[in-house]
Amino acid sequence: MVFSSLWRNLPNILSGFRLCLAIPLVLSILYEETVVAVWTLIVGAISDWADGFIARRYSLQSEVGAWLDPFADKVILNSTFMTLAFRGILPVWLAVMLLIRDLVIIAGAFAVYKVKDQIEGKANFFGKISTLFQFGLLIWCVVFPAVAIPFSVIVGVLAVTVLSGLHYVDTWSRWTFKAYRYSGK
Repeated sequence: MVFSSLWRNLPNILSGFRLCLAIPLVLSILYEETVVAVWTLIVGAISDWADGFIARRYSLQSEVGAWLDPFADKVILNSTFMTLAFRGILPVWLAVMLLIRDLVIIAGAFAVYKVKDQIEGKANFFGKISTLFQFGLLIWCVVFPAVAIPFSVIVGVLAVTVLSGLHYVDTWSRWTFKAYRYSGK
């Protein structure tokens, strides 16, 4: 009984675990513990892959997981970007832009939920590419904090991130408008 309950909730447990990794990740970056920071990022990436794989493969998707998984990703990425900006490794304006994009996505997801009464948390192709680029930049900054990041890399990450944010806004605006129009409100 306990095992089956644990199994059913394993994707959410992994997402919650990943959310908790933000604290040791931020501290390891602040205290320049590179090995700990890199391993924490790797464990976070593996848990992100595992929770999604298990949820899809064994039909364990849940409403909680639809919110918790992307929320954990956003907390890990944004807390790390802000910490790297605080340490002067990344430009503050980049960390702020990435945070604003994620806040817009969260607001859009909430608007869709209020109109459709349904969670639309599925990542799109652009979102996955954006996360890949952001994760690559994080690894670079954590492993090579003293090596200057080429401006073209920063612009590339920002461009992919903004495009993905615009894609979410466009998609969710269409869904929300369509749902609202047909709701008779």
